[in-house]
Amino acid sequence: MCFLWEGDGEGLLKTKKTALREEQQYNEGGYDFRLNETPLTNVTGVYSNDLYAARVEEVIREHVRGSEGAPLFLMLSLQATHGPLEAPPSICGKRNSVPKHIENPSRKIFHDMVAAMDCVVGRMVKQLRRSHLYHNTIIVFTADNGGNFRVGGNNFPLRGSKGSLYEGGTRGVSLLHSPLLPNVGHRYRGLMHVVDWRETLLHAAMGPAHWPLHSSPDLQERGRKEAEEMVEEEREGDDDSLDLWSALLHNGPSPRTSFVYNLRKGPLRGAIRRRHWKLVVGLGGRYDGWVPPEDVGTVTGEECSSWNTPTTRHLLAHAHASDINDMVMLFNMRDDPLETTDLSGLYPEVVATLRAKLREYSRHSKHPHSPKDDPRGHPSLHGGFFSPGWCEPLV
Repeated sequence: MCFLWEGDGEGLLKTKKTALREEQQYNEGGYDFRLNETPLTNVTGVYSNDLYAARVEEVIREHVRGSEGAPLFLMLSLQATHGPLEAPPSICGKRNSVPKHIENPSRKIFHDMVAAMDCVVGRMVKQLRRSHLYHNTIIVFTADNGGNFRVGGNNFPLRGSKGSLYEGGTRGVSLLHSPLLPNVGHRYRGLMHVVDWRETLLHAAMGPAHWPLHSSPDLQERGRKEAEEMVEEEREGDDDSLDLWSALLHNGPSPRTSFVYNLRKGPLRGAIRRRHWKLVVGLGGRYDGWVPPEDVGTVTGEECSSWNTPTTRHLLAHAHASDINDMVMLFNMRDDPLETTDLSGLYPEVVATLRAKLREYSRHSKHPHSPKDDPRGHPSLHGGFFSPGWCEPLV
């Protein structure tokens, strides 16, 4: 491999010694942990949950001291649960205790990571109570994607893993909690996309005086009719977020009827949902099996046959890329939520409609910018920290 210098024309070809030194620098890595813009170097060996929990408690206390009744929005994004599989030796001051029915080594560690995460949530709620804010607080607990069964996650009986377009990789679990809620104890099954939290929480933040007493009549009517025709029902405009606060409060029909799971173009690939129909264009994901908890990834790194379907294993081994890109799968999510049966051959008109809609979205989409590693950004050149300021920002 040839390595080119930037700058003048002298010494265009890097020496092997220089290339090996840069490779070693990348392997060594650096720090990537800050409090706002201040690098932190005294947290090595501390489980990050404890750092975040302490910071949350501090933010709540500071807010009470200086807010004079102002509202507070606090977003806590923990590094757990996520790979690598690492759990603290004790959780909430107690020794770890995994239920006996969990035998998979990765699942045992994952269980402790979840317990450690619960501890952080508990510390936050206790601080809200001590600060006399809990009575007027709405707490949303949500995932950003499905579990990665290669490193301890479990989506069974849903199909697929994190990184796939199947429900196991894309469907997230959420919990809405507040002493202000008029109706509790129900499970909401309407469609909702993560972008909807913005409009939904903005409505919620207006306070109970502005919350509807009943579900929206027009949504109730639409829910009773259950129209099957392919029509665009969502609000037109540039705003992707929809307000589901009324629907969540009263367990009513969702105003959302469609969304895009993912979209790539050149060639067109991705997935789209319209009512109960879901279309997948291209390979929905390398790991597309129905994986029971005992088959999730272990610390040895061994794969199980359940991780992939036989069709996907054959395609990856023998099919040409163009054949994979031309694949389409159609699922009826109302009758087949586990995505076991491809109906594309029975409903070609539905496939054509959804594929055209996905293609229409692709004309307005932008390719993600994923630059290659640049030696100029290595931490060794910036005090040992991954840092901004050395490259030109994209506009």
